[in-house]
Amino acid sequence: MTAQRIDGTVIAGELREKIRTRAEAFLAREGRRPALIALQVGESASSKVYTDSQARAASAASINYQLRCLPESAS
Repeated sequence: MTAQRIDGTVIAGELREKIRTRAEAFLAREGRRPALIALQVGESASSKVYTDSQARAASAASINYQLRCLPESAS
């Protein structure tokens, strides 16, 4: 078996486009956008970077994004 080189950037772009297309079809069919609701417990710089990245990706995919924050003491 010969190894095959793949381009992750191209594959990721194709996947993002497929998700955006499906999200727009959902909007047309259901009358509302699909949503991603993230829950962040506590505050950390790395979590902020991650949730900001989630928000950008969701926006690019035509998906509504909500971030709900709870204090670190939440159980």
